[in-house]
Amino acid sequence: MKDYTYWRLPAIEDLSKDYERILYLDTDVFVSRDGLANLFKLDMQYQVLAAVRDIHQRHRQDRSVQEFAVLGYETAPYFNAGVLLVDCARWLETEAFQKIMQIAKVSPEALFCHDQSLLNIHFHQSWLELSPLWNWQNSDRVNLVGEFVSPYLIHFVGATKIWNADNGCLPGKYHAAFSAYLGEPVSEAQFSGGLFKLLLKNAWYLKRTLRYLSSFPTSRSTIRHSDKSI
Repeated sequence: MKDYTYWRLPAIEDLSKDYERILYLDTDVFVSRDGLANLFKLDMQYQVLAAVRDIHQRHRQDRSVQEFAVLGYETAPYFNAGVLLVDCARWLETEAFQKIMQIAKVSPEALFCHDQSLLNIHFHQSWLELSPLWNWQNSDRVNLVGEFVSPYLIHFVGATKIWNADNGCLPGKYHAAFSAYLGEPVSEAQFSGGLFKLLLKNAWYLKRTLRYLSSFPTSRSTIRHSDKSI
């Protein structure tokens, strides 16, 4: 199954020949509200790729990255590849696909997260960081925080998805939307965890999340990482 994730790379390469921009979404990304068109109007600041920082660096921006450590790179922002905005002309101009394939050949020991690793290695310190509202990575630890920040895209990272959440850890509205999409009922499990512990943990993460969100005054605010040329 993991091999399928690599298909996005040649797909981006081929589609870039016919389009100005590509917005890639993983299949476990839930569109929560209108506004995706705003991404296509975003100033890419001559960067090839725009993405959202990975959840593991959301609350600790200086957290080390194993891909970079193995290759001797300095610690740097690391993005989640579940939502990608690509400037197609720059992708082709910089021969991104060919260079990424070369990394796959010479550095297989660094591919801990498959093509996400490849993309982060190639675009090390050379990408545009989007607000987490464009790729809200939902996990069991922060499954309630997103309800307070109104993200555009909710990404069910990890093993818990709308279609297999068997412990009632996801809000019922996601199950209802999935049922409507399928045209058949999807059972919604009753919450089976410790409610007080869950609320306490989410309250702690909410405070840190709001602090991080303050780096993006609006949903179209970005942070440019461009310490080197690609």
